[in-house]
Amino acid sequence: MLQNIRLAMLDVDGTLRHGNDWLPGALDLLTTCHDFGWRIALCSGRPSPSLQRIAAQINTLLPDAVDWVASGNGTAVWERTGGTWVQRDAYPIPVAAVDELLAWARAAGVASWAMTAEHWLAETADEVTVRIGEFIDNPAVITPLAGRGDLTKLEFVRPGYGLTPEPERVIVPAELLEPHGLIALEVMPGASEIVLRAAADTKGGELLVADLNLAWRNVFAAGNGVNDLGMLSRAAVAAALPPLTPEEARTVGAQPWSGPDEVATWLRASADSGSAG
Repeated sequence: MLQNIRLAMLDVDGTLRHGNDWLPGALDLLTTCHDFGWRIALCSGRPSPSLQRIAAQINTLLPDAVDWVASGNGTAVWERTGGTWVQRDAYPIPVAAVDELLAWARAAGVASWAMTAEHWLAETADEVTVRIGEFIDNPAVITPLAGRGDLTKLEFVRPGYGLTPEPERVIVPAELLEPHGLIALEVMPGASEIVLRAAADTKGGELLVADLNLAWRNVFAAGNGVNDLGMLSRAAVAAALPPLTPEEARTVGAQPWSGPDEVATWLRASADSGSAG
């Protein structure tokens, strides 16, 4: 089955990196995909500037390895052409939905963050916002969010998000989401990410496959979160990492592994044996 693969869709946090550090075996996985001649796309909840910097690091080690990124959980897709990143597609949230959700967040006492295709935005620069900006090497732009038609992702976070072990869940009412085709992703405890369902379903994969004139039978995918399940379920060959459980992995037809080092070993063994099982 690997002989048909042309594109590797790789999640970043928890799959390749933790903050600014590579996970053990991450570079081996990237090298394996590159050696196979696969195009590599970084598909992440991070903003596009952060992903583009990571792509530049990879391309320094593996020339022209990464020429596509899907940021904001697939809400914007970028291609590197002639050394310049060019936006190909985006999924903006309707303005009416933005304003309704921001009003709900203020009443619920949760902080509001957002992304455009190009930037990560926050309404206030508190301790959590600063810390997350350092974690992803991408400080937030502090600006009002209401009335904007260019937001591709909203994120609502509890006070102390990332600073307490078990923050209270953020549950966004379905009646604010479903009429606008939106979905809430609980990627991390104490936060809820709001994106169009069309983007979340494949984390930008539908746009990538179409732009590259490929089919899902040509895709390998690896990820570790609930926001990765859509792309894992559609890829011809898929690897799931913790905290996804083996049961969750098998539900979407993915192989469960403990880290990117095991995934790289599995891919090379599969190539040698002519299988992917």
